[in-house]
Amino acid sequence: MLDGSLSPSVRPEFLYKGNMASASLPVEGKKRGRPAGAAFADPIPVRMTPACVAEVTAYAECEGIKVSEAIRRLVKEALKAKRT
Repeated sequence: MLDGSLSPSVRPEFLYKGNMASASLPVEGKKRGRPAGAAFADPIPVRMTPACVAEVTAYAECEGIKVSEAIRRLVKEALKAKRT
C-alpha cells in the first residue's frame, strides 16, 4: 500500500468517473392547483346582501343546483328579459 498500489478492495473499474450516461431524462413536474376551467371565463367577485344570498341559495336548493350555477342562470334570465 505504501508503494502507491491500490488495495485489493478498490479496483480501477470502480474509480472511473469519465463520460458516463446521465441517471435519467429530465421530467417536468406536475403543476400544482386546480386545472383551469374550460367552460367559464375568469371569476367575477360580487357583493350581495344576506337577504339576496338567502334567496339565491333557496333557488339553488329548489332547482337542485349549486349556488354558482344558480347565479349564472339568474343573470342569464335577467339579460334575456331586458332584451325583450
